[in-house]
This record gives sequence, C-alpha cells and structure tokens, in this order.
Amino acid sequence: MKKLLLKSLFFIIIWFFILECFFDPRFKRITNFHHTNVEFKDSKKAALDLIFLGSSHAEQSYIPYIFDDVLNINSHNFGCSGQRLVVTNAVLKEFLKTIKVKTVVLDLFWGSFDYPDSDEEKGLQLIGLDELNFSLEKLRVSNEIYDFKELPSVFSPTIRNHNQWTDKLFGANSKTTKPKLLWSKGYAGSHKILTQEHLKKIKLNNENFNNFINNPSQLTKGQRTNFDFSALKKTIEICKNNNVQLIAVTAPAYSVFNYPGSKNFYIQLDKFCHKSGIDYINFNKSFNESGFNESHFRDMGHLNTNGAIMATTKLVNFLIKKDYFYYKDDILLNDKIKSASSSFINVKNIEPNKNINTWTKINNEIKILEKSKHGRVMRLERTNDTSSSYVASKNFNVVNGQEYSMSILAKPLKNEGFLGLRLSGVYPNRLDAVFDLSSSKVKNTFSGGDFHLTDASAVELDDGWVKCEIRGRVSSELVRIIFGPTNSQIRPGIWESKAARIKKIKIIPESIKVQQAVEKK
Repeated sequence: MKKLLLKSLFFIIIWFFILECFFDPRFKRITNFHHTNVEFKDSKKAALDLIFLGSSHAEQSYIPYIFDDVLNINSHNFGCSGQRLVVTNAVLKEFLKTIKVKTVVLDLFWGSFDYPDSDEEKGLQLIGLDELNFSLEKLRVSNEIYDFKELPSVFSPTIRNHNQWTDKLFGANSKTTKPKLLWSKGYAGSHKILTQEHLKKIKLNNENFNNFINNPSQLTKGQRTNFDFSALKKTIEICKNNNVQLIAVTAPAYSVFNYPGSKNFYIQLDKFCHKSGIDYINFNKSFNESGFNESHFRDMGHLNTNGAIMATTKLVNFLIKKDYFYYKDDILLNDKIKSASSSFINVKNIEPNKNINTWTKINNEIKILEKSKHGRVMRLERTNDTSSSYVASKNFNVVNGQEYSMSILAKPLKNEGFLGLRLSGVYPNRLDAVFDLSSSKVKNTFSGGDFHLTDASAVELDDGWVKCEIRGRVSSELVRIIFGPTNSQIRPGIWESKAARIKKIKIIPESIKVQQAVEKK
C-alpha cells in the first residue's frame, strides 16, 4: 500500500512537471502582463528603483520610459488587466523574494478591493497567477479565491483549456507578440480617443462630475461610508517588511463619476492612507486642476497615451517634490519631461506643403476669412454641383508599409457642414473619412486598394472647431492630402462626387498634421 502511494505521488509530480514545462506554456493566455514579465526576466536585473502595480489603470497610465529618462532610474510597469489587490499582494510578495525594490506605486480604484467572486473576475485573476511559479503563496491565494474543484484548472492552463487541445497541439502555434508601438516596459499605450457615445454619457453625468470635483471632501449623503481596506493593510505590511516605500495613486477615469457613492469610497481611502502614513494621490480629485479632459481618454475608464503622459508628468513632479527621487535642476525639469515625452510618443512629424495656394483646386473656391489662435481661417465651397470637387496637395514622401495619421481643423460655416478627408496614393489606394462637423462625428470611412484604415476620429475643440483625423497603413512611397466639402448622402470612398446643396465649411490649412508611427530603437 505504501509503495502504491509513493508511486502515485511520484507519478503526480512527474505529470505536473511535464504539464508546467512542456504543455502549459502553449496553453497559457499570452497577455501584456506576460510580455512585461518576460521582458523583465530577460533584462536579468536584480533591483528596480520603481515599480507600478495594480489593474489596467496602472498598465495604461504610467510610462516607465519617461520616469527612467527624467529621473535616471530603472522602473517597470507590472499593471495587469482586471487584477484585484488580493492577487497583487501575492505577486508583490513573490517578486520581492528575489528582486530588490526601492519604491512601489500602487494604483487603486474601487474595483481593486472588489473580491473576485464572479466567473469573469476569477478568470481575470488567472492572468497574474499564471505568471507566478508554484509556491505556498500562490497556493494560499488560489485556495482563497477558487473552489477546491477549480484548483487543477487554476494551476494548469493545459487542464483549464482542455477544449482547445486539438488546436493547440496539432494546429499552428500562433504567437501573440509584444506591441511594438507605444510600449514601455509594461506600459501599453493607445492613440484611441472617446467615441461620440462616450462624450454623450459624460455630458449626461455632468452633475455627478461637478459634485465630485467641487466638493471632493464632502461625503455624499445616503451612500455607504464603511469600506474594507484590509487588502491594502496587507500591502503596507509587505512593503514595510521589505523596506519598500509605498505610494498609493488613483488614475483619472470618467467611469468614477458614474456612481454617486464612489466619492465616499475615495474620501475614506484617502483617510485610511493618511492614517497609515502613506502618500496618496487621487487624480480624480484634481481632475480639472491637473488639466485632464475628454481628449486624454481611450475609453471611459482609461487614459490614452496623451493622458498617460500627463499623469506621468504629474507623478514625476510629485516624486521629486516629496524626495522619493532627486532631480538636480527644477528649472529644467519640465523641459526634460517634454523632451522624454516627445521621444516616447513614437511619431515622426512629416511636413507637407501647407501653402494651399499652391494646391490643386478642382471646382472649389477658397477665401481667407480671419485669423484664429489655430491659424488663418479659410472658407471652402464648391463652385458647382455638376462635377467632382476637391482640393489636393502636392505629393510628398512617406515610408511604404508604415502607419500614418493625418489631421486638420474644420468647422461648418453656419449650422451644417461635412468634410471629406483623404490620404491618397495612386488610385485606388486611399484612406477616406467623412466628418459631420455640426455634431463632431465620423459619418463614414473607407479603405481603398492596398491602404488600410485603422482609425478615424472627430474631437470637438473650442469655438466649434473639430479636429478631424484619419489613421492607417499606407502601401506607397508618395501620397497626397485631399479634402473638400461634401454631404452625408454620397457613398463612402467617393465623397468628392457631384452633388447638390453642399454646405460651405471653414478650414485651417496651417493645422494640417501628418505623423508617422515609428518604433523606438
């Protein structure tokens, strides 16, 4: 009997060894968190000055490239989508066993303390747990979150994804690679901006927003005021035991203002941090003061890269002001941050000829109206409705196969107006979008030939101006910009076609911007 038990135990150990070493890597879900862990392990560093922990708010808000460049330190972002603090603590505890860390920036929001009890939340915790080697801590936190019958699937992606065995074992091994653009040691960036639907929600939620911003320390009556911060207490204990400085931070998010009771949570979190002797920065509390607005978000809960640069800039200044890190010349600090930010954005500005007087004008009349802070304003109108109409720049050089963005500021002359915008190679290669200038919406889009449109956006600025932008990959070495007034009835891809009752629009040629996305070396 004893021999049988020993053989069974030996067989189980061998089986789990085979699973972990040979099968699990093939069945494991490859995420940004996986890439950031692999990148750090490949660096073979034994110490880090600064790490960022938390959920996707951390992953998408703090850019190590800028911290490293400005402060001359080594930092890394270990933010993980959907991760709850109970798992973050396990990740931190295991990490500190082998790596010396000076300072931890922990991003917290109400969901950080939400216990993962639904199937979706449990699934998200596996992203972090999959990157941990088997240990007593991993066993402890897994046993705390999951039922006993779920544990084999927790410890083995092969068992978890048994329905994919045929595809994974005998199909092509499709490998998800690390993002090349807007990536910095775990930070995953994006140029995306809010949709019109998002902007409507923000306007409808204006009362909650103003209440949060204007009365940040006043509890909302009728909402709960007691919250369980025991998981954060555990984080503080882990850091204290390892002589690590801990800073709590909350990234800005419009989703915070959706719930009247969320303000009470952040007020109580602030009090808990103060009582516990750790610094806490809540960017939602200083939302307007910090300069955040709709253009800084990729969705209702997460910053885009422009927003992340702002949050990173504020945090760099805070770290220096509070003597976490040293910078020798405060006068030059902002210039240094701007330089690092520009370097990170991964774009190369292209300068096409913006002198519209030298452009080709087909059945269009252009008249200078006035000056604005954005540049000279020009009126653009079709001279007839019986033939095609557009304005086209001269060809300029681009890199074949690369991604480009192109934008211009426009607005309706009166109450209504549509702009057709195109980045064009040799026919039929083109990227197209039509913008409704009166409502700041993208009406329709089109990709032609070997050009591939990846995004189009309309952002309303001050004084009714709309930043109209298209983005996509070009397959040409020469392109030109084409635009003109159009309407909503013409089919996508041929907005310049003849049509009646086309409204006049205003444009600012000097606002034209063309950028190439490039990978940092």
